[in-house]
Amino acid sequence: MTLIEMQITLCDGSEKNASGNLRKWLKKLETAGIIEIERVDDGKLTSNGSYCYTLANDLGPKAPIVRARNGDVFDPNSNAVIKRPEQ
Repeated sequence: MTLIEMQITLCDGSEKNASGNLRKWLKKLETAGIIEIERVDDGKLTSNGSYCYTLANDLGPKAPIVRARNGDVFDPNSNAVIKRPEQ
C-alpha cells in the first residue's frame, strides 16, 4: 500500500499535515519491525519513485501508538512496548 492509498483510506481532510504525520508514524513502525518500507520505481525519468508499505508483524485489531515523549511504539493489543528487533 502506498502513502496516498493510506491517506485516501484513513484521512477525512480535517487533519493538519496528514502526509507528514502519517510518514513519521510509518517510519516508527518500520523501526519497531511492524512494517517494511520498499522504494518502488515508477518509471518516470524525473521522479524519485514512491514507497510501498507492507505489514511484517500483525499485532491485532488495534493500531500501534507512537508515544510522543520518547518515540516508543506501544501495542494496545498486548499492552506492551514493542522493542526494535535485533539485526
